[in-house]
Amino acid sequence: MSTTTAAVRPSVRWLRRARRTPALVAGTAILVVVGVVAVLAPVIAPYDPASQDLGNGLAPPSAAHWFGTDQLGRDILSRVMAAGAGERGIYLAYALVGWITYARVIRARTRTLCREGWVQAARGGGLSHGRVLFGHLLPNVAPLAVVLLMTEILLIMVAVVTLGYLGLGVQPPTPDWGTMISDGQLFLTTRWWVPTLPGLAVVLTGVGLSLTGDGLADVWRLR
Repeated sequence: MSTTTAAVRPSVRWLRRARRTPALVAGTAILVVVGVVAVLAPVIAPYDPASQDLGNGLAPPSAAHWFGTDQLGRDILSRVMAAGAGERGIYLAYALVGWITYARVIRARTRTLCREGWVQAARGGGLSHGRVLFGHLLPNVAPLAVVLLMTEILLIMVAVVTLGYLGLGVQPPTPDWGTMISDGQLFLTTRWWVPTLPGLAVVLTGVGLSLTGDGLADVWRLR
């Protein structure tokens, strides 16, 4: 068996296992769509997300406005597209603080595995530290790390949306899912599309993150 063949086979097995994992396929598809829409929003959005049309406020979904308009006549679809970006400073602040807890969990898990008999046997068998790390420890730690990463991203997103809902995050006129939900809650029973459609965007993104995390964990978990 050639070195090239031996090196390719693990990646091929990983891809085959990934394709057979419905959660990963579905979650990745959702996140790809959300990501593409967010990146291309300035190009594909049908209207300027900040443009007001007071004479067409609270218009229901139609061919002209697929998601309807809000109380200021702004196109909700365009605003939903322009809002997955949020405020970079807020995301960065949460990321800088949140990683510490998860790093401790991964470190504790790694130290526990290092005391396992099979790891000690691998070391006693003359395997290098690199082979023990990447061949034995990493495959057992990776599923937990991926789930924690996706959980952290989801929590950050929820936190940013919550700040917007409370009026403490992204400030108008910049579109933000939380602010859109907060501003539209007064119309929930009469103009349901105003708060509901931005809320569905939050739910859809959260489902995509959760499915992707669970799917990656299943693929990398030893069988």
